[in-house]
Amino acid sequence: MQNFKFSILTFLVFCIMTFGAFAGHESSGGGGDGYLCKEKSGKVIARFVDTFETLSQNPLLHTMSNLSSSAMRRVLSRTFSDLALPKSLIREYLNNTLHFREARPNELMTVPKSSIFASSKSKMLPDFNDDNIFSNPDQCEKFQLGIQSYTSNVVVADFELLNMLSPAEQELFYLHENLIRVRRLTGDTTPIRDYIALLIASKEFETNLLDELQITIDPTQSFIE
Repeated sequence: MQNFKFSILTFLVFCIMTFGAFAGHESSGGGGDGYLCKEKSGKVIARFVDTFETLSQNPLLHTMSNLSSSAMRRVLSRTFSDLALPKSLIREYLNNTLHFREARPNELMTVPKSSIFASSKSKMLPDFNDDNIFSNPDQCEKFQLGIQSYTSNVVVADFELLNMLSPAEQELFYLHENLIRVRRLTGDTTPIRDYIALLIASKEFETNLLDELQITIDPTQSFIE
Protein backbone atom coordinates (compact mmCIF):
# COMPACT_ATOMS: atom_id res chain seq x y z
CA MET A 1 0.00 0.00 0.00
CA GLN A 2 2.83 2.41 0.82
CA ASN A 3 4.49 1.75 -2.54
CA PHE A 4 1.15 2.39 -4.24
CA LYS A 5 0.73 5.68 -2.37
CA PHE A 6 4.28 6.70 -3.26
CA SER A 7 3.59 5.92 -6.93
CA ILE A 8 0.54 8.19 -6.80
CA LEU A 9 2.61 10.89 -5.12
CA THR A 10 5.27 10.65 -7.81
CA PHE A 11 2.60 10.88 -10.52
CA LEU A 12 1.11 13.98 -8.87
CA VAL A 13 4.58 15.55 -8.77
CA PHE A 14 4.71 15.06 -12.54
CA CYS A 15 1.25 16.63 -12.90
CA ILE A 16 2.30 19.65 -10.85
CA MET A 17 5.31 20.23 -13.06
CA THR A 18 3.43 19.87 -16.37
CA PHE A 19 -0.29 20.53 -15.96
CA GLY A 20 -0.09 24.27 -16.51
CA ALA A 21 1.14 23.87 -20.05
CA PHE A 22 -2.43 24.14 -21.29
CA ALA A 23 -3.22 27.62 -20.18
CA GLY A 24 -3.02 31.10 -19.46
CA HIS A 25 -1.01 34.17 -18.91
CA GLU A 26 2.14 33.92 -16.84
CA SER A 27 1.82 37.10 -14.79
CA SER A 28 -0.57 35.52 -12.27
CA GLY A 29 -0.32 31.92 -11.20
CA GLY A 30 -3.47 31.58 -9.18
CA GLY A 31 -3.38 30.76 -5.52
CA GLY A 32 -4.66 28.76 -2.58
CA ASP A 33 -8.13 28.82 -1.09
CA GLY A 34 -9.61 28.71 2.37
CA TYR A 35 -13.00 27.77 3.75
CA LEU A 36 -14.85 29.82 6.32
CA CYS A 37 -17.17 27.52 8.22
CA LYS A 38 -19.87 28.20 10.79
CA GLU A 39 -20.02 25.69 13.64
CA LYS A 40 -23.23 24.73 15.43
CA SER A 41 -22.28 27.10 18.24
CA GLY A 42 -22.18 29.95 15.72
CA LYS A 43 -18.40 30.26 15.93
CA VAL A 44 -16.71 30.99 12.60
CA ILE A 45 -13.54 29.00 11.86
CA ALA A 46 -11.18 28.86 8.89
CA ARG A 47 -9.78 25.78 7.17
CA PHE A 48 -7.27 25.34 4.37
CA VAL A 49 -9.02 23.80 1.37
CA ASP A 50 -6.11 21.44 0.54
CA THR A 51 -6.37 19.69 3.90
CA PHE A 52 -10.11 19.92 4.62
CA GLU A 53 -11.16 16.46 3.46
CA THR A 54 -8.05 14.65 4.73
CA LEU A 55 -8.42 16.17 8.19
CA SER A 56 -12.05 15.06 8.35
CA GLN A 57 -10.99 11.48 7.59
CA ASN A 58 -8.06 11.22 10.01
CA PRO A 59 -8.53 12.74 13.50
CA LEU A 60 -4.82 12.27 14.25
CA LEU A 61 -3.95 14.98 11.75
CA HIS A 62 -5.87 17.55 13.80
CA THR A 63 -2.92 17.43 16.20
CA MET A 64 -1.02 19.54 13.63
CA SER A 65 -2.71 22.52 15.28
CA ASN A 66 -0.39 21.98 18.27
CA LEU A 67 2.66 22.76 16.14
CA SER A 68 4.37 26.09 15.60
CA SER A 69 5.37 27.12 12.08
CA SER A 70 8.99 26.09 12.69
CA ALA A 71 7.91 22.70 14.06
CA MET A 72 5.69 22.10 11.03
CA ARG A 73 8.57 23.00 8.71
CA ARG A 74 10.70 20.37 10.46
CA VAL A 75 7.96 17.78 9.97
CA LEU A 76 7.66 18.65 6.28
CA SER A 77 11.42 18.71 5.72
CA ARG A 78 11.85 15.24 7.22
CA THR A 79 8.88 13.95 5.22
CA PHE A 80 10.32 15.34 1.99
CA SER A 81 13.56 13.53 2.77
CA ASP A 82 11.85 10.26 3.69
CA LEU A 83 9.86 10.30 0.45
CA ALA A 84 12.97 11.27 -1.55
CA LEU A 85 11.07 14.03 -3.33
CA PRO A 86 12.93 15.92 -6.08
CA LYS A 87 14.90 18.83 -4.63
CA SER A 88 13.77 21.00 -7.53
CA LEU A 89 10.18 20.60 -6.32
CA ILE A 90 10.74 21.69 -2.72
CA ARG A 91 13.69 24.08 -3.00
CA GLU A 92 11.42 27.10 -3.40
CA TYR A 93 9.60 26.26 -0.16
CA LEU A 94 12.71 25.47 1.87
CA ASN A 95 14.49 28.63 0.70
CA ASN A 96 11.53 30.97 1.32
CA THR A 97 11.80 32.50 -2.13
CA LEU A 98 8.26 33.91 -2.19
CA HIS A 99 7.17 37.12 -0.47
CA PHE A 100 3.71 37.14 1.12
CA ARG A 101 2.07 40.51 1.63
CA GLU A 102 -1.31 41.63 2.84
CA ALA A 103 -3.87 42.58 0.20
CA ARG A 104 -4.40 46.33 -0.18
CA PRO A 105 -7.92 47.82 -0.06
CA ASN A 106 -7.99 48.37 -3.82
CA GLU A 107 -7.21 44.67 -4.37
CA LEU A 108 -10.26 43.53 -2.41
CA MET A 109 -13.93 43.32 -3.27
CA THR A 110 -17.03 43.46 -1.07
CA VAL A 111 -18.28 40.12 0.21
CA PRO A 112 -21.68 39.48 -1.45
CA LYS A 113 -24.69 40.08 0.77
CA SER A 114 -25.82 36.55 -0.04
CA SER A 115 -22.82 35.14 1.81
CA ILE A 116 -23.56 33.60 5.20
CA PHE A 117 -20.41 35.41 6.39
CA ALA A 118 -21.32 38.87 5.08
CA SER A 119 -21.93 40.11 8.63
CA SER A 120 -18.51 38.95 9.87
CA LYS A 121 -16.30 39.46 6.78
CA SER A 122 -16.69 42.60 4.69
CA LYS A 123 -13.88 42.28 2.10
CA MET A 124 -12.37 39.43 0.10
CA LEU A 125 -9.88 38.74 -2.67
CA PRO A 126 -11.52 38.13 -6.06
CA ASP A 127 -11.88 34.44 -6.90
CA PHE A 128 -9.12 33.44 -9.32
CA ASN A 129 -11.28 30.51 -10.49
CA ASP A 130 -8.41 28.05 -10.96
CA ASP A 131 -9.47 25.33 -8.54
CA ASN A 132 -12.39 23.48 -10.18
CA ILE A 133 -14.30 23.57 -6.88
CA PHE A 134 -18.00 24.00 -7.63
CA SER A 135 -19.63 23.25 -4.29
CA ASN A 136 -18.91 23.97 -0.63
CA PRO A 137 -19.12 21.76 2.45
CA ASP A 138 -22.20 22.35 4.60
CA GLN A 139 -22.13 25.71 6.39
CA CYS A 140 -18.85 26.61 4.67
CA GLU A 141 -17.90 29.01 1.89
CA LYS A 142 -14.72 29.14 -0.15
CA PHE A 143 -12.64 32.31 -0.18
CA GLN A 144 -9.50 33.11 -2.16
CA LEU A 145 -6.60 32.90 0.29
CA GLY A 146 -3.88 34.19 -2.01
CA ILE A 147 -3.11 35.28 -5.58
CA GLN A 148 0.42 34.86 -6.88
CA SER A 149 2.30 37.06 -9.35
CA TYR A 150 5.21 35.49 -11.20
CA THR A 151 6.64 38.79 -12.37
CA SER A 152 7.19 40.12 -8.85
CA ASN A 153 7.57 36.83 -6.93
CA VAL A 154 4.81 38.07 -4.60
CA VAL A 155 1.73 36.37 -3.18
CA VAL A 156 -1.03 38.81 -2.25
CA ALA A 157 -2.85 37.17 0.66
CA ASP A 158 -6.02 37.69 2.66
CA PHE A 159 -4.26 38.05 6.02
CA GLU A 160 -7.57 38.13 7.91
CA LEU A 161 -8.32 34.63 6.65
CA LEU A 162 -4.71 33.46 6.76
CA ASN A 163 -4.33 34.38 10.42
CA MET A 164 -7.39 32.29 11.27
CA LEU A 165 -5.58 29.15 10.10
CA SER A 166 -3.32 27.18 12.42
CA PRO A 167 0.44 27.75 11.92
CA ALA A 168 0.64 24.23 10.43
CA GLU A 169 -2.02 24.99 7.82
CA GLN A 170 -0.32 28.31 7.07
CA GLU A 171 2.87 26.36 6.28
CA LEU A 172 0.93 24.09 3.94
CA PHE A 173 -0.49 27.19 2.22
CA TYR A 174 3.08 28.45 1.74
CA LEU A 175 3.99 25.06 0.27
CA HIS A 176 0.97 25.26 -2.06
CA GLU A 177 2.09 28.65 -3.36
CA ASN A 178 5.67 27.47 -3.83
CA LEU A 179 4.45 24.50 -5.87
CA ILE A 180 2.52 26.93 -8.06
CA ARG A 181 5.77 28.88 -8.40
CA VAL A 182 7.63 25.73 -9.48
CA ARG A 183 4.98 24.99 -12.10
CA ARG A 184 5.19 28.57 -13.38
CA LEU A 185 2.08 28.40 -15.56
CA THR A 186 -1.55 29.18 -14.88
CA GLY A 187 -3.83 26.17 -14.75
CA ASP A 188 -6.06 23.96 -12.64
CA THR A 189 -4.59 23.71 -9.12
CA THR A 190 -6.31 20.39 -8.38
CA PRO A 191 -3.04 18.38 -8.75
CA ILE A 192 -1.38 20.63 -6.17
CA ARG A 193 -4.25 20.23 -3.70
CA ASP A 194 -4.22 16.46 -4.26
CA TYR A 195 -0.46 16.37 -3.74
CA ILE A 196 -0.66 18.17 -0.38
CA ALA A 197 -3.60 16.03 0.75
CA LEU A 198 -1.73 12.83 -0.09
CA LEU A 199 1.46 14.15 1.48
CA ILE A 200 -0.16 14.67 4.88
CA ALA A 201 -1.99 11.34 4.57
CA SER A 202 1.30 9.48 4.08
CA LYS A 203 2.73 7.20 6.76
CA GLU A 204 5.96 9.19 6.58
CA PHE A 205 4.19 12.42 7.49
CA GLU A 206 2.25 10.75 10.30
CA THR A 207 5.45 9.31 11.78
CA ASN A 208 7.26 12.63 11.64
CA LEU A 209 4.24 14.44 13.06
CA LEU A 210 4.08 12.12 16.05
CA ASP A 211 7.83 12.45 16.60
CA GLU A 212 7.57 16.25 16.60
CA LEU A 213 4.56 16.21 18.91
CA GLN A 214 6.52 14.19 21.44
CA ILE A 215 9.09 16.99 21.45
CA THR A 216 6.63 19.89 21.34
CA ILE A 217 3.98 18.94 23.87
CA ASP A 218 3.55 16.84 27.00
CA PRO A 219 3.89 13.20 25.84
CA THR A 220 1.21 12.17 28.35
CA GLN A 221 -1.38 14.33 26.60
CA SER A 222 -3.91 12.46 24.48
CA PHE A 223 -3.49 13.18 20.76
CA ILE A 224 -7.09 12.41 19.83
CA GLU A 225 -10.12 13.77 21.64
